[in-house]
Amino acid sequence: MTAKDFFEKVRVDDVKKIKINVKNVFVCILALAIPALLVLNVLQAKQYAQLENDTKEIERRQYEVIEQNKRLVAEISKLSSPDRIEWIATNNLQMEKASPEDIIRVEIKDKDKN
Repeated sequence: MTAKDFFEKVRVDDVKKIKINVKNVFVCILALAIPALLVLNVLQAKQYAQLENDTKEIERRQYEVIEQNKRLVAEISKLSSPDRIEWIATNNLQMEKASPEDIIRVEIKDKDKN
């Protein structure tokens, strides 16, 4: 065996060892990556569930606020009705409707129009 044959055999053996080492490293990385990805998937699912619960809570509060707003609008409508105001004025405040001759109209002229 010549020196050239020896070095070629050594190189071939080294290349085979390197290929085996690269393959082993790849398998190790893959073996570690799969559980890591599963853990990340669990964390993401947990975060999604929390966001979904938060969204449901916000929607529930929004519904309550809308219902309260509807009640308030109905109450405003009821309290500001002309019939109710007139009834309070005549019965509680002893006010009377003014006759046409008791009404005095006052006009205020705009200063800019003079």
